[in-house]
Amino acid sequence: MVVTMLVCLYIGKWVGIKFDFEILGTLIGVFFGLFASIYGLIKEINN
Repeated sequence: MVVTMLVCLYIGKWVGIKFDFEILGTLIGVFFGLFASIYGLIKEINN
């Protein structure tokens, strides 16, 4: 879970710097990472 969140955070920060909206990119990365981590956890629990 942590690796997924950190990767998404890094990508969001990179996109934010590239397109000149670092805070928004970071937030989008964090929320996407959180969503992906929870989705993976729920999918793993159901199997």
